[in-house]
Amino acid sequence: MREVSAVVSEMNAPNLELTSETVLCHEHVVEFVMKAHTVLPVRFGTVLGSVHNVKEFLMQFYDNIINNIEKVQGKVELGLKVMIKEPAEPSPDDANGEEEKPDGSLTPAREYLMARIREEKKQQKILEETGKSIDEICHTLSVYSDETCVRKLTTEIMILNASFLVDKILEIQRLSE
Repeated sequence: MREVSAVVSEMNAPNLELTSETVLCHEHVVEFVMKAHTVLPVRFGTVLGSVHNVKEFLMQFYDNIINNIEKVQGKVELGLKVMIKEPAEPSPDDANGEEEKPDGSLTPAREYLMARIREEKKQQKILEETGKSIDEICHTLSVYSDETCVRKLTTEIMILNASFLVDKILEIQRLSE
């Protein structure tokens, strides 16, 4: 395949087990290859089934692969996750007057909608309390980044999951200071 290669391994099991050991093994292989080559790692657990399928994949997506290799060549991805200790609790007045009836007879549909409204209000409260700080952090780091991917409030406690594509030389200089 012209100037593209794939690093693969055979699997004996029908499904790849998601364990710390298997994920770390995948990470070590990617890091080892990155020492000498520009790498576009595939998601852990990607199974193509045969050497033929791998070659077909490389041929089908060749132009995209080359474009992405050029984009990440000489770069390193820095990840940032910001967690909060405890998720915000909605205030009692967040129910919008929709309180449970004294006999507890909310319909399942109404109960579901009320739970969704409470969850949405909880997320809004978290973003109100943390949004400005998240924006400042992301702006500061994006100045050094060629590409940035930011996801806010990905779980109840993870308020930021971001990655920054940074020139390796800048990262090495920063770490040496």
